[in-house]
Amino acid sequence: MAILTAANADKINRQNPTNEEVQLGTSIYETQAYAPVIIEYAVAADASSNVAAFTAPYAMRLTLVTARCTAAISNGAIQPKKGTTAMCTAITCAVDKVQTSWSAGIETAQVVLAAGDIVNVIATGDTAASVRGVLTFYGVRL
Repeated sequence: MAILTAANADKINRQNPTNEEVQLGTSIYETQAYAPVIIEYAVAADASSNVAAFTAPYAMRLTLVTARCTAAISNGAIQPKKGTTAMCTAITCAVDKVQTSWSAGIETAQVVLAAGDIVNVIATGDTAASVRGVLTFYGVRL
């Protein structure tokens, strides 16, 4: 994932007189600063213990997490965590080809991430080791 820094935006601006005149790099940098953040993580193997989904590349707040089930597992669920602390109640992931989103127990303090925070996921249910799905994390930069 490439992140445009203020220093790189300045370099773009100094590349030629037109860039400098219109502040091309600055406008690209500012647009990126307000762009939504969307990260996907596929649970393709046993996630019955904490598995790292991603490391926050910058400060952000997650606004939604969805789970798209890719295997039918009775009472399966996936729970996103900030480190080892739950962000919300586990998201149902039991019916193949069905997508559900977090809907309860959302912990405000846990959905705010600092750069470098690790987001883990854990599968739950009677057959947690067999839970499979794709989690999509939606958020905004802070």
